Amino acid sequence: RREHFGRVMEIWLHANIAAHSFIPRFYWEAAFSQVKDALPASDVFVYHENDRIMGFIGITGNEYIAGLFVDGNAQSQGIG
Repeated sequence: RREHFGRVMEIWLHANIAAHSFIPRFYWEAAFSQVKDALPASDVFVYHENDRIMGFIGITGNEYIAGLFVDGNAQSQGIG
């Protein structure tokens, strides 16, 4: 849903920054708009608890997992 898009992108940005400490933060910030434009072409499935999105997976072409992202506060809880 379109109303979840902001939260999905927030998780994407923070998860990438946390997982790739060897890549400068500005790289992910610079890629943000490109991913934001490309994401609607994917099938995105979200995981939520109490009406809050905690993670998501993006699938392209009905066969390729483009990414799996979980909010940093919800990691190691079996969501991924």
